[in-house]
Amino acid sequence: MSMHDQLAALIESLLDIDMEELTADSHFKDLPGWDSVNAMRLIAHIETEFAIKLPIKEYLKAETLADVQTLIARAA
Repeated sequence: MSMHDQLAALIESLLDIDMEELTADSHFKDLPGWDSVNAMRLIAHIETEFAIKLPIKEYLKAETLADVQTLIARAA
């Protein structure tokens, strides 16, 4: 499974949306149900799933899935 697919699956489980709708350019603010609580839940799931620690300040600046994928790649 690609990093994009893993990340999309995590978002799908949090927001109950179809991961097929998510692209690398999908903006978090445009996702139905996206809020600060889900942002914190997602970072926790990412850190567990990928066995990494993301810099919170950079994570909170991320606007798209591609931005988060870049952070994951740097932290891995």
